[in-house]
Amino acid sequence: MLGVVAAFTFSAGVNDASAHPERFGQSHQLIAFVGMDGEYFGPVDELRPVLANDPDVAVVNDDAVIPDGWYTACSTAMRAHGAAAAASDPHGRITAPLPKTTRDRDVYTRMPGWAFLLRGEVRMRADESLRWWYGDSDLDWTARANGGMVLIPGYPVGNRRANSTTRGVLAEQAGKDRAMFAAKWAGAPW
Repeated sequence: MLGVVAAFTFSAGVNDASAHPERFGQSHQLIAFVGMDGEYFGPVDELRPVLANDPDVAVVNDDAVIPDGWYTACSTAMRAHGAAAAASDPHGRITAPLPKTTRDRDVYTRMPGWAFLLRGEVRMRADESLRWWYGDSDLDWTARANGGMVLIPGYPVGNRRANSTTRGVLAEQAGKDRAMFAAKWAGAPW
């Protein structure tokens, strides 16, 4: 899969976040090992231009099940529509690409938080003050204000453990995140 995975939600991190919520919400950069002890695992000189020519950033949760072709389909639609972000419809409700440039409350056609693509040139960054929930909604609405977000049909991405860990201190953090999102955007979608 081409692209760079920009953020991960590690299963072990859920337990750590429960015990230490002040440490949760960190960003991670991709580190890729292409060799060891002076030997390369493959054609590194061929890899560099591919990465340089593909600035898009895939953001996926560790429990997301990404179907073959997802990245290319999202990237192609994002660029064709001049959008700043793209994702696939996890609910199977649309039959053609759906560009969105204004905020709304439609939970079925929002950018799903467990797998989406950001257009690298737009240089959007996650609001790290949103530590548990609403960070994806914030990026969705930011993308809509910067060229749009396009939702594509097909390529549904599974989310195996959706919402299963939002209990206790994480549920409390979700409430704080909602309040911060609402203050930033003058309301919350849900």
